[in-house]
Amino acid sequence: MVETLPNAVRIADGASIRWDRVPKTGAGSIPAIAPGLAVEILSEANPSAEMERKLCEDFAAGTWMVWYVERATCSARVFSAPDRREQVVEGGGLRGGEVLDVCELPLGQLLAAVEFPAERSSQQ
Repeated sequence: MVETLPNAVRIADGASIRWDRVPKTGAGSIPAIAPGLAVEILSEANPSAEMERKLCEDFAAGTWMVWYVERATCSARVFSAPDRREQVVEGGGLRGGEVLDVCELPLGQLLAAVEFPAERSSQQ
């Protein structure tokens, strides 16, 4: 959980924050920082207008890259700015660029590792 803008706390499905960007805060406080990379696993519960707003707010707060992963289509959108995106299809890989020190994360590997709420409730 990070405070990306004043009075706006975000909990992305996944995030990466470089150690040199982590502020020194007291225990229990919410750090005022934007992640270098924010990852959102999209579902029908995510209205496109809301995700567009979050995307703009994330970049305004200083996030460098956003991945929107869509399990239903086995695809992802990689944003380096609100108006600059790359489409990644099944079999492709997600690149972290200068934000994440990894050459490429296979999209299928990410999808296989994520537990989705519908699966969690059906297993209980």
